Amino acid sequence: LDQIHDDLQPTNAEKLKSQPLDADLPGLGQFYCIECSRYFISTSAMDVHVKSKAHKKRLRELKDAPYTQAEAEAAVGL
Repeated sequence: LDQIHDDLQPTNAEKLKSQPLDADLPGLGQFYCIECSRYFISTSAMDVHVKSKAHKKRLRELKDAPYTQAEAEAAVGL
């Protein structure tokens, strides 16, 4: 989730939304859900995904701010 939080930053999000065509990716890399970090083969497949339970769950998970390194170390007792 930390990587997805980084991807949601405006500069990174613009790069992910306007990717060049890539024959190795589904849908030539043009249908990408930033929140779930997934590629889709078509607009209709992405629309179905956006309405899915998995996508909505990911949106709820992303509302929480990611833990910082200091918070993680404090939880361990360092």
